[in-house]
Amino acid sequence: MLIVLMPCALPAIVLVARFSTWVSALVGPLIALGLPYWLAQTGRDRGKRKEAELYALWGGKPSTVKLRYRDTTINNHTKVRYHANGQALMPRVSFPTATEETADPVAADSVYEAFGDVLRERTRDTKKYRLVFEELMNYGFRRNLWGWKTLGIALSGAVLVTLSGLLIWSAHTRAASAAFLAGTTIVDAGILAFWLFGANTAWVKIAADAYADRLLEASDNLAGAGHKQRAKATGSAGAMT
Repeated sequence: MLIVLMPCALPAIVLVARFSTWVSALVGPLIALGLPYWLAQTGRDRGKRKEAELYALWGGKPSTVKLRYRDTTINNHTKVRYHANGQALMPRVSFPTATEETADPVAADSVYEAFGDVLRERTRDTKKYRLVFEELMNYGFRRNLWGWKTLGIALSGAVLVTLSGLLIWSAHTRAASAAFLAGTTIVDAGILAFWLFGANTAWVKIAADAYADRLLEASDNLAGAGHKQRAKATGSAGAMT
């Protein structure tokens, strides 16, 4: 949200300089009332609501898509290993074969999504699964920023038009603020260019794929731990026998 509001913040620097006493009197209470927290929650909610659009465009959650036999994002040997990990972590669920997936892709996806849910639940330890957490933060940041793209374009465009008009006026009047206006106009033009060409679904998908890769890779460790626990339990039962 701070990035979305940045175009408005640049011209506000002048106001802060002129009316610093009033601004200081306002900023303190706003922070105390939780404005930063409210902005963070608002930004997250917007991104989360629009997440379904991304999944529809990508054909499903990246972690689900990568587990499909028909997807070629990861090689077949790795895919088979992930399926085996999923079977170990979900022993009561039968993972589909390639033929079964083709016959009923919806049923197959439900298994893959359930596997993804298990992985997300078991990788909440941010210290042990640091890479998973970092990629999750990267994806969440890009998703939330993309969710506010329309507002970002609107604010940047409006401020750019205003600054351009003021820059033209200052050039004719030789105002002392011409250099500042020129600098902020260039910065705002760069922000608008980012919203128009950088903050797109392809940009979000790069982070989403990276998160899905780290999440699936974590299944090796989780399944290995599960095998060790079962082997230990079996050994203890055998010793008691």
